[in-house]
Amino acid sequence: MLALPLLAAGLGAGCSVLGSDPQPRHWYRLGDPAAEAGTAAARSQRVLLVEAVSSSALHEATALVYSRRPGVFAHYSFASWNEAPARSLGRLVERRLEARGGFAAVGLSTSGLRGDLLLRVSFDELLHDLSGAPDTGRVAVDAELLDWPGRTRIARRRFAHSVPTTSADAAGATRALGRALSAVLDELAPWVEQAAR
Repeated sequence: MLALPLLAAGLGAGCSVLGSDPQPRHWYRLGDPAAEAGTAAARSQRVLLVEAVSSSALHEATALVYSRRPGVFAHYSFASWNEAPARSLGRLVERRLEARGGFAAVGLSTSGLRGDLLLRVSFDELLHDLSGAPDTGRVAVDAELLDWPGRTRIARRRFAHSVPTTSADAAGATRALGRALSAVLDELAPWVEQAAR
């Protein structure tokens, strides 16, 4: 007979938990706020393909990454990117280079275009760094430009920027990361055009 009141109490407690508002999950889009900035100094007649590769398991999934100590990483529980960062990176690099008009055509390596050059890009870092004051959004991108028909490397470089966050949360982190990525692309785009010459 004692089991029935305990079961009823347990069910009542379960209902109150199920009825409470759960923590909402937020999805963020990795963007390039300065996408329209700049134009190419000269136009090449070559076709450039962009290939984004994942250099780390941290950037293969949609998890938003933060770090409180150097070399130690964690994921936000209720915040994610709307797509894997490596995939976003390829699209954003392609758009930035295409908008500048420095090549006869720019497309993703999966587009079906026949390319003269291949730009391979990957995130080395894309994280909310909480290890110092102020906390920052840190972005580092590795880029490698190849003569595609000859399969030879033309140039290779790492680009990195950090931007302080306006708030110590996922929303502040994603805004800072977008600005840091734009700063990286501000340097990467002219570098690709110059190296391609």
